[in-house]
Amino acid sequence: MLAVDKYDYITDDLAKWLKSHGVGNVRTMAADMTEHLDVGGVVFDSCMAATALYLLDLDTFGVHVFKEVRRLLKPGGVFAVIEFSMKNSSYGPPLKARVVPEEFKALAQEAGLLNQNFIIWKISI
Repeated sequence: MLAVDKYDYITDDLAKWLKSHGVGNVRTMAADMTEHLDVGGVVFDSCMAATALYLLDLDTFGVHVFKEVRRLLKPGGVFAVIEFSMKNSSYGPPLKARVVPEEFKALAQEAGLLNQNFIIWKISI
């Protein structure tokens, strides 16, 4: 398993936590998801983006990010997106920063991810 975040202080903290809890099957990597991820040719059964995609300029980087995920997935692999639901709440980003599921589905389709390979979960708080 590979955990990726843009900021090395987050991946460093995660690596320390994983080690302190005896978790040895997760590698951490600081990287920008809008760029090519150099994982040494490894491909994955699944990829997950949890409350991260709303932070991107999807008009500029969306298709690239989804194509990068497709590149990193084994055939038949699954890309799961967890994002905040489109309702006002005191938790999470403001409503105007949230992304409707249809936009993610359109990006997935444009990037060549098939419907059965793409899942959206919404956080409702």
